[in-house]
This record gives sequence, C-alpha cells and structure tokens, in this order.
Amino acid sequence: MKFDGQNDLIETQFLADRILFRIYASRSPEDLESILQDQLISKFVMNKDRYHQLNLVITKDQVQSYISSGFFRADGSIDETKLEQESTATKLLYAFLWKQGDLQKVKYIVQGVTNHEPVPESGMVLYYFGKHLADKKHPIIDQHVIRAYAMATKKPQINEDILSKKDIHNIQSYIHWFQHELHSEISDIADCRYMVDQVLYALGKRIKREISALDPKIYANG
Repeated sequence: MKFDGQNDLIETQFLADRILFRIYASRSPEDLESILQDQLISKFVMNKDRYHQLNLVITKDQVQSYISSGFFRADGSIDETKLEQESTATKLLYAFLWKQGDLQKVKYIVQGVTNHEPVPESGMVLYYFGKHLADKKHPIIDQHVIRAYAMATKKPQINEDILSKKDIHNIQSYIHWFQHELHSEISDIADCRYMVDQVLYALGKRIKREISALDPKIYANG
C-alpha cells in the first residue's frame, strides 16, 4: 500500500470511526465476527492459537491466601524459599519465568488482582491484566487497543510502544467505555467482550502501521 501522508492518516481516522460505530451497533457475536473479517483489519487480527480466550479467574482472596502463607511477599513478588512445599507444576512455571527473566513481572499481576494502589508505571499492562483475571468485565489493556480507542474517540494519542502514566487518562476512559457504554447484549457475554478486544487490537495494529509509514521514528523500537 502506498502511503500518502496526511490523506492516508485521515482515511485511517475514518476507519477508526467506522469500526467504533459498528461495535456500538453490534448485538451478537456474529455482528462482531463480521467486523473482524473486514478486509481493512482482518490481516491484523491476533493469532487465536497463541492468544485464545482466557477463561481463567484468579480472585483476590486466592492471591491473599498465598500472601498470608508467605509464597508471595507483600509486594507480590515470589519468595523462592517457599517453593519446596509447592507442586511440581508451580516449580516448572517458576523455572520458566526465571529462564525468561520475567520473575519480577509476576508482582504486577498480583498487585492488579489484589487492587493494590498506586498503579505501577513499569508494569502497567500486567497490573491491568491482573485486574482482568480477577474480573472478566475489566478489559485487557494493551498498546494497540488503547491506540485504537484513542483515535476512534478523538482523544490525545501517545504514540509509543510502551504504555506509561501519560496514557492513564485514555486507559481509564477506555475501561469506563468497555464496562458502561457497550450494549448490554455485548457487555454481558464473555465471548463478545473477547471479540471487542480482538477488534480494537487489530485496529490498533493497523493504525500503528499507518503512523509508522508517516514517521518511522515513532515506533523505532517496535
């Protein structure tokens, strides 16, 4: 696709407006599936084999019991000395996190599940993922989703790969929109909430491509 500067960006804004209108007008999974199949975003839809719908629920009380036992420290990090009394599956998952260098990231998910304040800037996406695990009506927060929502609702956009405190207003606005402004026939159904996330993810990736074509330096790191 040849990028024609501002004209293509205007077309992308029009696309974002149209997609958001179609989400508002949706009343069934079939309506949302038709948006996902729109040729203008279909190539950007997330891989369902890699990111299938996650029905896992982890409650605040469940996590609190691990904090009380000492497995999780007060900040949500894992106390390795408590591992011996845990299952083999837990040890394998711990070893995987260690190998990936991701042990310190677990605490942000724990903080989200327990609704710890304030929101940590360096682990913001994982913190909100923890909130999603505790309450499925809380949306997953992702740079692509927030980018799509910001453009579609004409909010100031922070064109960066990593969400930070500069994005808090857009994030909070999106959460309110997701929880209170979708039609009940969509917001009350888990499959539909997952599909809304898929639509906005794909739209956000499409927008990122157009912005990158306008100024490659904006997303130089991703």
